[in-house]
Amino acid sequence: MNGWRGYLSQEKHLPIVRFHPKTTKDEHLGSNMAEISQAVDKFIYLYPDEDTFILGLHNQFTKVWSDWWDKSFRDELDISLINKNWPVDRATPSTQVPLWVKREFLSYYMIPMWHAQIGWNDPSHLTHENCHVIKVVDLLYDFEQTLIDLERFLKIDFVKPVEHILDIHKKMLSLQTHLDIDTTCKKISDAMATSTHYSWDPLPLVGEAWIQWYLRQMDFEIRCHGLDCFPCDSVKLRQLIYQP
Repeated sequence: MNGWRGYLSQEKHLPIVRFHPKTTKDEHLGSNMAEISQAVDKFIYLYPDEDTFILGLHNQFTKVWSDWWDKSFRDELDISLINKNWPVDRATPSTQVPLWVKREFLSYYMIPMWHAQIGWNDPSHLTHENCHVIKVVDLLYDFEQTLIDLERFLKIDFVKPVEHILDIHKKMLSLQTHLDIDTTCKKISDAMATSTHYSWDPLPLVGEAWIQWYLRQMDFEIRCHGLDCFPCDSVKLRQLIYQP
């Protein structure tokens, strides 16, 4: 928010500004949203939902930086957190850190970080009258209506009809990987909770980390030391879990 406050102190302002309403752990999203609401006529907040929570986290991990471990982890976090808690020397390049270490670290760090950053399951910060909330699931699968609603909220007229961009959206959607990651992870969690059988295609690292985090919420841990190849079967995964 410091960048936003600095921007407001300038004499010239742009008609549209994009920024994250929370970027540090000490900030409170609700307070920041209230501050934004007081400073602007209208603002738009893109929010993940139950069906796109893990997808959003995966996209942040894989798309914002060319290599999250080098660009975000090493620059912004205390790397000694890994060096002190896992058998990884500080000088080890990120490409040589074992997958099981990366997965377990992300399960402790990244899911709670994502919860805090987006104000997960705290709708109080989404109630401002001049705030238009767009859920990711609607942006993905109800794109035309989402744009129409946005046009009405902003009281603007699009230069071209919405139909002109629908083909572009379809193309972009076809290029998005792991669209079903939330559905798959929920099926895995259900299978683990009900002791039923379920198999799946290999998950990206963030999906595996979410499963490990989820099991921890159920008071289970995974015997993950050296587990670079994550199971793709609930029976095999169940054989690896224990209650600490």
